[in-house]
Amino acid sequence: MTLPATHPLRNARIWKSGVLVSLRTRLRGGNIDLETSMQATGLPPHIILARELTELKGEIREMKSSLGHEVRGIPNSLKTLLDDNFDLGPSPALTRAEAREMNDALLIRVQES
Repeated sequence: MTLPATHPLRNARIWKSGVLVSLRTRLRGGNIDLETSMQATGLPPHIILARELTELKGEIREMKSSLGHEVRGIPNSLKTLLDDNFDLGPSPALTRAEAREMNDALLIRVQES
């Protein structure tokens, strides 16, 4: 894309001095230049990779946000699944100490048998 002649950037000294016009004859494009064996390649690979990286970062942000919402919903989904498929009835809360006692008792039974 070429900037129009009226663009403010065209008021810079480099544009008005004629230096760029004088360098135009040294610019070569297209296929391999027989004098220099150089080939115009278009955008450098690091520019293309930078664009792709920016796109991937956006996709990862979106996935992270979506995954966060889904993970936060797991406990409620699990509760609903258990409530719908098992008759658990009202059960008292189990303290950490009670859980340890039950675990120790079970361990002793297993060791004895």
